[in-house]
Order: sequence, then structure tokens, then C-alpha cells
Amino acid sequence: MTDLDGLADGLADRLRPGGEQIGDDALQRLFAAVVRRYASRVVEDGATSLPPVAAEAGTTATEALVAAGGLLRATEVSSFELANMFNL
Repeated sequence: MTDLDGLADGLADRLRPGGEQIGDDALQRLFAAVVRRYASRVVEDGATSLPPVAAEAGTTATEALVAAGGLLRATEVSSFELANMFNL
């Protein structure tokens, strides 16, 4: 386990709904850093089988859709671009 693994475990516990408060700016910076690292792992390292959340994390479909929708809006991804990514 690396230092970052231990830090991630601690943050995951502390950031659960109903847990400690985190400011909006800090939450946005943290989310952006995690998204960048995940994308890098998938695109550059070829870790295409790495799901963004582990099954045991208990992330609900609603939570996933809220986060994905917010990310798409914030980065101005159009429905055309999204469909093109999935070859629809």
C-alpha cells in the first residue's frame, strides 16, 4: 500500500454522505484530480478493464448519474460527442 492508497482510504471514509463537510472548491479540485488520474490510467496505461468505482464501494445508479451528468455539463460535452464516443 502506498501513501496515496492510505490517504484515499481515509478520504473515502471521511467523505461519505453525512460525514465531514468539505468546501465546494476543495470538492471540485479533488474530483477533477481523481477524474484526470482515472482517465490517464485508462487512456495512457491501457487499463480499460478498470471500472471507475469498485462494486463494493456501494455507489448507487443515482449517484453515478448525478456525477456523470455534472461532469458532462461542466466540460460542455454535447449529446453528439457522447453518442460518437459510444458509436451510436
